[in-house]
Amino acid sequence: MSAAPSLNELLNFTLEVLKGPHAGEKFDFSKGTITIGREAENDVILSRDPRVSRQHVEIKQSLGQFYIVNLSQKNFVLLNGQNVASEKLESKAVLQVGDSEMRFISHGGTQSLEPLVPAAVVTPVPKRSEMPVAPPRPMGAPPPAPFQRPMPPAGAYPPPPQGMPRGPYAGQPPPRAAGGGSDSLVSKLTSNPRFALFAVLGFIAFSFVVSGLGTKSKKVENRAFRTEEEINVVREEAENEIKAFQEQRTRMNQQIYQKAYENFLRGYRDYRQGQFLRARESFQVVLNLDPDNDLARRYLNLAKIRFDEMVKFNMLQGRRYLEKQNYRMCKASYQTVMTMLGNDPSNPEYKEALILHRQCTAALESRF
Repeated sequence: MSAAPSLNELLNFTLEVLKGPHAGEKFDFSKGTITIGREAENDVILSRDPRVSRQHVEIKQSLGQFYIVNLSQKNFVLLNGQNVASEKLESKAVLQVGDSEMRFISHGGTQSLEPLVPAAVVTPVPKRSEMPVAPPRPMGAPPPAPFQRPMPPAGAYPPPPQGMPRGPYAGQPPPRAAGGGSDSLVSKLTSNPRFALFAVLGFIAFSFVVSGLGTKSKKVENRAFRTEEEINVVREEAENEIKAFQEQRTRMNQQIYQKAYENFLRGYRDYRQGQFLRARESFQVVLNLDPDNDLARRYLNLAKIRFDEMVKFNMLQGRRYLEKQNYRMCKASYQTVMTMLGNDPSNPEYKEALILHRQCTAALESRF
């Protein structure tokens, strides 16, 4: 006779994709929990369905029952055409996850069978009328003599060894003393006050452990599935956090916009005054704060072009003054180039301007 399946055993179930990009696929499972989604970490991967979340649905079984839970806060799950968040799942139910429609089939079920108890054997009790009745004793007859054990004849038993009693019952062990053995040990323990104290403490500790295990199991059962109200509360909290983050981002955007606007005005003013180096720095700050500012990028490129043109113009002027032996103006032109380049010794134009500046200075001093 086969034993009934235990409630702790995992049931096999199948998911058949009926419609969608993965139509025709079939998945067999014998697990307690599976997930459905687009990521490769899921048990059922619907990577070609764009309307499926990364981790969309969870199917779990507990005590022989199946449950479906929607893990996505954006996309819905339809169970037999109804939008559900957490619901019991029956066999042959139709699920819709994104654009994919699938059928859930569970194999087998759990049954609770009562243990077989052998039938009690009824012993017939004879009726009072059927019980044998002793024949009546004749009047005046003496009562029967009590049964007496016949005494063995002398010399029927061999002489016992030394130290053992003689007689017909010499071979039997002596009777045990009353109150000895385990009975005396139990009576001593129960009469000891320490034993009673330890017994009470042990019972209290055992009760505390049992109650703690019961509470923990209840907590685990309560956390197994969220109700629709709890899911709505979590969703509202998430929406409030998103709104607060958006408001904070708006305030930050306003501050960033104000700083970018101030630097743009400063750069534009320097650009109009011919201070192209400072204009470049201001427009670069604007782009750091607002990378999508096309106007600041345009003026930054114009400032670079005008700056390079000014450097080349002063270099040409210095050469003309050097050819005309106007060493004072030659020296001033190259000094302007060195200042515009920020006295950067790694710049090749700065090195050239420095050499020509020294040449003009030496020629000017040789006149006096």
